[in-house]
Amino acid sequence: NKLEPTAHPLLVIDADGAIVGSTGLNNVNTMNRTANLGYWLATKGRGKGYASRSTDLVARWAIEQLGFQRVEICMSVHNEPSRRVAERSIARYEGILRQRSRYGDLNHDVHVYSVVRADLA
Repeated sequence: NKLEPTAHPLLVIDADGAIVGSTGLNNVNTMNRTANLGYWLATKGRGKGYASRSTDLVARWAIEQLGFQRVEICMSVHNEPSRRVAERSIARYEGILRQRSRYGDLNHDVHVYSVVRADLA
């Protein structure tokens, strides 16, 4: 079953074959066929479209190949660089979830974006 793993980590590689970051799926919920999509880029990979492009590719792969119904992208309301990535991707903005995630010793509100199967039709 393609949905069974709880995470699907992937590397982001530039045209020269250098690793510039990572992306992937986590918090996989097989019953609801949903997952969270995360991404991280090294400084040398930022500002080149790698994050938004890999976000689009992973979301499409998750839905079209792995059989997910919904892929979510969540980030702290204080993480503007991550929000810009989501805004440039195929994901749609849904709103803010209050006190949704814990970072360090604090609970943070998060922006939520999603891609659902119907978005790819």
